[in-house]
Amino acid sequence: LRTIGYEVAGKSRSVWWVRFLGEQHMVREDGARASTVDLHHRLQQPGSPSPRDIDGFLRRKREVEVAGAVMPIISAADTLLLSSISVAKAFFNREPCAGYVCDVRASASRLSEAEQQMVLDHAAEQGLADTLLLGLRAADVLLGASGTLLSDRAARILARIGNADLFHMVIAPWLASLRWPQRRHVLWELCGHEPVRYLAEAGWAASADLSRRIFERPAGVAPAPGGTTKIAGGTATHASER
Repeated sequence: LRTIGYEVAGKSRSVWWVRFLGEQHMVREDGARASTVDLHHRLQQPGSPSPRDIDGFLRRKREVEVAGAVMPIISAADTLLLSSISVAKAFFNREPCAGYVCDVRASASRLSEAEQQMVLDHAAEQGLADTLLLGLRAADVLLGASGTLLSDRAARILARIGNADLFHMVIAPWLASLRWPQRRHVLWELCGHEPVRYLAEAGWAASADLSRRIFERPAGVAPAPGGTTKIAGGTATHASER
């Protein structure tokens, strides 16, 4: 990207962006217009479980011919997992995710029952079994239950959230009437109620939040007398602040 004129945007050079968010924006000035490439080098943000074997997504790629050219494409199972990861990420940040949910349904609908069991096993190996189930349940709530093995398994995830609330969390998460669960409760469930995994992921999320507060201090923040930090105005801009 640098060889064709792109440079890393200043805001995405910080420790929080590179180490924790795993994302950088690369910008190229093109006259009156600027083009941006949103470059990701992590598959999940702090606050939700990350896959155990990231390189496996590339090892399991398949080749597809498009317009006479052969292109590497991730496997159908990994497409489903990545879509579910995006649903979990949006759920943590309380952002709409209907597009990702449609991707989950599109990927799942192509699988035979034997392939569905293989996906469940694969997700468990990656430590993403419950992340997968969250994406699947969201798809069932938004698009209707499909009556498949995957749908049957997904019914148990975050059972305390009613279908009506989950529906609106997917398409309109800003509604004041929604009863959102605490993020630590969601993380506990997505970690499969495994204490060691939960503590590791919670510690990573806490470290990320501390880094963000240090390196991403907004312009309206100024040191107050006595060494404390005062917010000069505005509202929380990141989910972990709310």
